[in-house]
Amino acid sequence: LVALSQLQPSDEFAFEVPNYMQMWGAPKSLCSKVNTFLLQVEKDWEPDWEEFEKAVNKNTRLVYLSNPNNPTGSVLTKESMARIVKRCEETDTYLISDEVYLGAELDGKRTTSFGGMSDKVIVTSGLSKAYGIPGARIGWIIGPKQVVYDCWTQHDYITICPNKLSDYIARIAVREDNREKLYSRTQKILQKNIEYFREWVSSFGDFFTFKEPKAAPICFLKYNADIPSTELCQRTLKNQNTLFVPGAQLGMEGYLRLWLGGSDEQQWKEGLNRIKKELVKIM
Repeated sequence: LVALSQLQPSDEFAFEVPNYMQMWGAPKSLCSKVNTFLLQVEKDWEPDWEEFEKAVNKNTRLVYLSNPNNPTGSVLTKESMARIVKRCEETDTYLISDEVYLGAELDGKRTTSFGGMSDKVIVTSGLSKAYGIPGARIGWIIGPKQVVYDCWTQHDYITICPNKLSDYIARIAVREDNREKLYSRTQKILQKNIEYFREWVSSFGDFFTFKEPKAAPICFLKYNADIPSTELCQRTLKNQNTLFVPGAQLGMEGYLRLWLGGSDEQQWKEGLNRIKKELVKIM
């Protein structure tokens, strides 16, 4: 909605990589130029600042990032957040911060929101991730009054209104007491599952390079094999009836995005076992 309401073909759009690639395609469909900047694994997934400065310039209308990041589960430092906001203010660029994984921190320490840091900040979130209520299909946008109004003008052409049941569930879920209970449930599941996942990764020896996520039920693993990630994903789906996300579809080849599991622990472990059966063939 933000992209539809704010971008023109003459505008530029800055996008961090790796990331949720749907927001890479949206500006392209509007004929806007997309400039990317990399997150650096060797620097704990902090932005490449030289690339960032080039990507966010006087022609940039929007910059998009996810914090906590999808797919790495990394969290920006407060210093990095301040630097990003400062650059957006200097170039008169709106920052879209996708914070749908905020509240799913493995150490329980809440991720700082970009919300309120500047009148150039737009925050998006929803119930599908940290809240653990994906079936409700409800989300929200927090930002400057005019931007939100512009989003409503597009929203009316896509979805007139949410269904009443989902809206009712959302109003209950976002109450502070209920929100904290839902976040706590998510964190407990992840804290338990990460222990098993560490052992699973270790069983591969040096096949994986693993940087643990700080938040979100996802892990981004670099693998040591000469095979494209999409081909590896398709092969595993065909042979093991199990699916994961290839890094190529998230902007970085040579990586796999795996799930840290939900409430059905046995199903998740069975999925990892099936993936392992396929991966050992290429080790």
